[in-house]
Amino acid sequence: MNNDYKKEFFDESIAENKQSTFLKTFFDALKNGDVKRTQSLQVEYQRFEEEWLNNLNTFFPSLIQITRDLKSSLRTEEEILPVEKTRRTNPESIRHLLRNTRYIKDIDESGDIIPEKVLNALSEIDYGIYENRFIMTLVDRLYHYLHRRIEVIREHVMGNKEMHFNYESFFEIDKTSYQMQINIKANEEIDIKEIDIHNYRIYEMANEAFKVISRIYHSEFMKVMKKYQKVKPPIMKTQIILKNPNFKNAYLLWLYLDKLNELEYTLERKIKKVDFSKTYSEEIDRSISALFSTIYNNSDISIKDGEIITENIKPKSNDVDYVNNASLTPVPYVLEPNLATEYHLKKAKQFINKQFTEITQTTHDHEQSLKQLLVDQYGIANQVFNYYFETDQDEDVFDRLINYANPVRRYEEALRKYVVAKTQREVTEKMFNDAVNLEARWIREADILHKEAIKHIMDKEYKETEEVVMKMRREHAREMDGFDRELVSETKKKLRIARTKNKESIQLIKKSYSDKLKEFRVKERERVANEREKIKERNKIMRQKIKEKRAKEREKELLKLKKKREQDKEALRKRLMMQKDNLRKQNNEKLRKLASKTVE
Repeated sequence: MNNDYKKEFFDESIAENKQSTFLKTFFDALKNGDVKRTQSLQVEYQRFEEEWLNNLNTFFPSLIQITRDLKSSLRTEEEILPVEKTRRTNPESIRHLLRNTRYIKDIDESGDIIPEKVLNALSEIDYGIYENRFIMTLVDRLYHYLHRRIEVIREHVMGNKEMHFNYESFFEIDKTSYQMQINIKANEEIDIKEIDIHNYRIYEMANEAFKVISRIYHSEFMKVMKKYQKVKPPIMKTQIILKNPNFKNAYLLWLYLDKLNELEYTLERKIKKVDFSKTYSEEIDRSISALFSTIYNNSDISIKDGEIITENIKPKSNDVDYVNNASLTPVPYVLEPNLATEYHLKKAKQFINKQFTEITQTTHDHEQSLKQLLVDQYGIANQVFNYYFETDQDEDVFDRLINYANPVRRYEEALRKYVVAKTQREVTEKMFNDAVNLEARWIREADILHKEAIKHIMDKEYKETEEVVMKMRREHAREMDGFDRELVSETKKKLRIARTKNKESIQLIKKSYSDKLKEFRVKERERVANEREKIKERNKIMRQKIKEKRAKEREKELLKLKKKREQDKEALRKRLMMQKDNLRKQNNEKLRKLASKTVE
């Protein structure tokens, strides 16, 4: 509001109050009563700590050095393959063949050995060692860590200026006691650069640190390592992490991030009290007199019975906070130590409520907040369990969980860890089954209540719809009553005219339909005759084709019969010729024998 306008409005209101006869009476009552006036101007802002940024900056050189010098290991894969599939051999392949002579296929005359299978050794550089994956996980964690804090600092870099005016008075007019309370607050967001540039400096420092981590996050190191799995806490303290200074600093940075889970700040507040001069106090009293006179003039308003709100207030129990008033002293005749259980349940409920509230304020999604809370609680419990019993670790360092050299002791330790893991699985399985049963119970309950809710809504909607329909019917009936007689006569007249027009239309339609029907019948007769001629022609052609086909088949049969007859004749002729030859030979033999007898 413009200051000139405020002054003009104030002067006019004061001038009107001075003309009022009520003013003297009101001032006398205030003078004899108890009046308290307070007014303050407060400037408040959050001053973020910078120690955490200075500490983080000390670790950056180690991270930069590690990511520039990418560590690796030589991984060798050995496989026994047929000699024709072998790509590379080395002296170890020859030694393996000498130790395993069953893979020798043959030895030729010159003494050369011909193997059937040989050891194939393939070596490659592996960057996915535990230490590199640890650094990759740390850089990813630090990147998001700084990004979240920069967002918080940016949102709260401004300050607040608040004006607070409070007025309380107790007085009497005409033997009636009055109590007035007026509370005015004005809140304004201000830039605090002129007061304190500390937050802007912290914001710039955080951005500079984020730029350093962002360069590491998008470096060649992270591009190579992004395909490998991140490590899971607790961190395995390998020889490189313990002995190498840079990796040791990285491990200390990991621990520091675990510890520094809050962004600390101090709340800076500057308060100025306003002194009330005599003129200022009188001006306030005159302004309040106008407000009081308005309310006083309208204070005898009658209240109808329908507007009275009745409220039942139940007294609160004296034991408001069970946790603060809990006593662990045993109570006589209490057979179960449930007081301690109640106490711890109350404590756990308070903790979970606080954590759930914080998560909900961040995500603004009830289901997602619930999932995040459960993941956090179960994740912490599993990490503590695995850390205490040392049952889980990443794949490449899993075998380091057993430190014994003796095979028997190693087996016993592995068996013990297996029993622990099995017990954990059985307990988790039981908890899972209980959760499934509980979910099923609530599904059944929700289904029943869902049906009841639907029935309730349908009944309510049906009732409201019936009321609306009845109301509309009554309104429609009232509207129609005034038009019934006029509408009846007018409707009858229109019906007569409509009947006449309908009869004429029907006659025209019948005539038109009769002509069209005759024309349609003529066309249909012609079409049927044409179709019959076409069918006769097709049948004639089909019969001709059938005759030709049968004639061809008869010719084929005759040819076959003629051919067979010729074959039979030829076979018969050959048989007769053979019989003639046989008879001739027999006769010649007989003649020869007869001639020999005659000579003798």
